Amino acid sequence: MINNYRTCPRFEKNLLVVIAGGLGAFIRNTIDISENGLKLDPAEAVFTLGQQVRVTLGSIADETYVALAKVVRADDNTVAVQFEESLDSQVLSELAAA
Repeated sequence: MINNYRTCPRFEKNLLVVIAGGLGAFIRNTIDISENGLKLDPAEAVFTLGQQVRVTLGSIADETYVALAKVVRADDNTVAVQFEESLDSQVLSELAAA
């Protein structure tokens, strides 16, 4: 578990996610995830700060979880999004254990 300026603990986790915005949908790997958001690998940051996106997280007990989010960081190093509504702790636990 990593802690820093975030208000919730984050968990290092490599998950495939689909992030969709104005320029289309992209498959990315997560670097970490928390109740409030996630950080994605830096592959071609085509997203802009403040952009609204839809994040589809992989299968959780054979279900897909979709969250609306906003881009809070987009640079050469990473893309980070903040969920509009925090992840349910049960969903986060299942994702962290996957």
